[in-house]
Amino acid sequence: MRASRAVFVDRDGVLNDLVYDDAEERVGSPFSAKQMRVFPYTAETVKELREGMGYKVIVVSNQPGVAKGQFSMREHKKMGKKLRKSLASAETAFDGEYYCLHHPSAIHAKYRVECDCRKPKPGLLLRAAEENDVDLASSYFVGDSLVDIKAGKRAGCRTILVGHVTTFLARMMEQQDVEPDYLVSSFKDVPDLLLTLASTDATAPNRPSGGSPRRD
Repeated sequence: MRASRAVFVDRDGVLNDLVYDDAEERVGSPFSAKQMRVFPYTAETVKELREGMGYKVIVVSNQPGVAKGQFSMREHKKMGKKLRKSLASAETAFDGEYYCLHHPSAIHAKYRVECDCRKPKPGLLLRAAEENDVDLASSYFVGDSLVDIKAGKRAGCRTILVGHVTTFLARMMEQQDVEPDYLVSSFKDVPDLLLTLASTDATAPNRPSGGSPRRD
């Protein structure tokens, strides 16, 4: 039986918006379900990828907030429930959700480990692929940071960066010797990109022609 194709997705910044935290004075992941704002296009995009195009959609995300004492495990589960409820409104669902809860400087000893699942290491992607019978070479990883891109490449996926390549990011890509295969403005653009790739080369290799990111 042929293995499945998948679109692996990071969570924060891809499926839901980043937030500004006054106390931390930083823009980043939400610390509560109340803060979490799922993008209005997330559910329909997941549905199109799964039911319209035949991809499994699997969340792969670093979530060290519990380890750092920023929120409780109960709150982490509430955020997951809110995201799944959003998808249910469009009568769709994820094929899997995988979260790394570890952090090397965690305040809780049980999470203070040097794991192989915290991106940019590929362990969580490899586990998700094995448990869901996914062919990594024909799959994609969608993220909003170079950490995501590194993890995807190490796992053998093609990679899609959500956002715009600024001068700073271009410099970071050069310094870290990594860049995405493709660039999109938002997660909702991913189905159109994959349709375009399928129409131009149904057997595209890991680095298809025309795959260099646009630099604004």
